[in-house]
Amino acid sequence: MRLTFDGGRATYNPGNGYKLDSWAMRPADNLRSGSFNDSSTDSGDFYGLYGTIPVNKVFSIDLYEMSYLRDERTLNGVSGEDHRHTPGTRLFGQNSIGIDYSADVMYQSGEFAGDDIRAWGLWSAVDYTLETPHENPARRCVLMWPAVMTIPTLTSRSPSTRCSPPTAISTATSA
Repeated sequence: MRLTFDGGRATYNPGNGYKLDSWAMRPADNLRSGSFNDSSTDSGDFYGLYGTIPVNKVFSIDLYEMSYLRDERTLNGVSGEDHRHTPGTRLFGQNSIGIDYSADVMYQSGEFAGDDIRAWGLWSAVDYTLETPHENPARRCVLMWPAVMTIPTLTSRSPSTRCSPPTAISTATSA
């Protein structure tokens, strides 16, 4: 689903690979087709922090927290407020022989239409850069092995509400 936001971002970059981004945004509605005259709505908020900590020359850590609050959302015929908070971390780097790697783990909590949300996810990728100085030094051979798992769970707070969302576990491999 494509979403458009109006907002701002502040970045603190003291150097040596350290960086901290913060942002706060609101959804924007396209009032007139073909126009750049979109306007923000007060129907939700998207905000968060994203920081990078370099550990050494081949290893860095990103820490983040993102929150998305919506006044009204409909999922599978159920409507209500949707509040989600997602903290996570990313471990990444590149070694001296051209292997890049990245792994993310995140947890999501919140509430949708009065029911609790609990979900988590994993993602990883590895690629190798082939450098041939006599031909094209920018040539890359990318081999990726991402694995994604998400277990969404909704827990009803009232015994009269029935809650049985599908549980999805997926793994993907591409080369």
